[in-house]
Amino acid sequence: MQERVCCVLYNLANNNIDNQGKIVVAIRVKRIMAAMDIHRGNADVQAVTCFTVRIFTSNTESQSSMVAAGCLERIVTAIDTHTGNVKVQEQACIALLLFARSNTDNQGKIVVADGLKSIIALMDLHTGNARVENPACFALYHVALRNIDNQEKIMIAGRLECIMETINTHKGSPQVQFLACMALKELAYNNLDNQRKMVAAGGQRCIVAAMAVHNGVSLSQVAAGETLELLQVYIQAPGSSDAAYQTDKLSQQVRGQGNMGTILETMDAHTGNADVQRQACSALGNLAFINHTALINTDTQGKIVAAGGLKRIMVTMDAHYANADVVFQACMALCKLASHHTDNQGKIMAAGRLERIMTVMDTHIQNADVQVVECGALYSLTHNNTDNQGKIVAADSLKRILMGTHKRNADLGLACAALCLVALLNADN
Repeated sequence: MQERVCCVLYNLANNNIDNQGKIVVAIRVKRIMAAMDIHRGNADVQAVTCFTVRIFTSNTESQSSMVAAGCLERIVTAIDTHTGNVKVQEQACIALLLFARSNTDNQGKIVVADGLKSIIALMDLHTGNARVENPACFALYHVALRNIDNQEKIMIAGRLECIMETINTHKGSPQVQFLACMALKELAYNNLDNQRKMVAAGGQRCIVAAMAVHNGVSLSQVAAGETLELLQVYIQAPGSSDAAYQTDKLSQQVRGQGNMGTILETMDAHTGNADVQRQACSALGNLAFINHTALINTDTQGKIVAAGGLKRIMVTMDAHYANADVVFQACMALCKLASHHTDNQGKIMAAGRLERIMTVMDTHIQNADVQVVECGALYSLTHNNTDNQGKIVAADSLKRILMGTHKRNADLGLACAALCLVALLNADN
């Protein structure tokens, strides 16, 4: 009977925020809590009740009432009581992640209610079951979202290795790969120590392998690419020397060649997907040049071009020239490939990229970030290259640099640097 009542409440509340509020007022949520208490040993009731609770989480008022009434604690009890029931584990885990979604206060309350411990336990118990692993990884993502304290708790509990094992175990499931990569991404976000631990544990190789298996699934590629980008740009603590960076085996692992082929294959498989192309261009640029240290890897710069990276970046710029986010990353990649690399400078110019850079500057004249990165690309193309200096002046790029500068009131460093470099290093200009 309780199970049927919960099903009726679900049908009334599903996709109807007004009804959700009315039901909460009518039954004060405590009825649902009472059903969970009275039928604690009934897995079917617990599963349906957690399923019903999920619907109410879309209503902020309902969510607050349920938390205040002890809903989180009851969901955790359901997980702990019915450890072997996949339906309960799945529905309870989804309910917890919905409470944690975009709610910092609830993230902390879930941890206090031992929700994190329960999620960890169910992942260990159901390692081969995608129905449980899916919501569990997504729950970890939401509990850790922009929450350094929870990130640390998850890492201390050994979830990094567990998430990586999930990726390896469910190679055939794009959804598991996507959600697991999302969890890894959040654990690495703005957390240098976690990034280093992730690389040391083989996280980069694990992510690249996932990208290779599912290179036809754009959603998985974006999540994996964003995580990979976080790992690629991590560096030693501020103040460390370049020499220390050069000898850091973990950093060398991140900057290795193992993921270059996967990135290029991904670009080929998703030419029309702007998000994938943006992430791929960023990843290629990060392989060649680390922003934080300004450390250039000339060997990698050459290998990226030789492997067809420049060609792919060109295709991306041509296909997505109207998308500011994509052309920003594509031009940033060109900038990094050309930096202090005369051979690449010549290849980029020979490929007609100067004309495309000019087009992008014209198209995005009002976009300050695009103007700066385009000027940065011109700077890289002209550095110690008198031939390119003359070509860029002949292409009327000085006018565009000035126009880009005129549109901005601050942060003119790169624009001015490009202009001064052309003017000062080539007296004829």
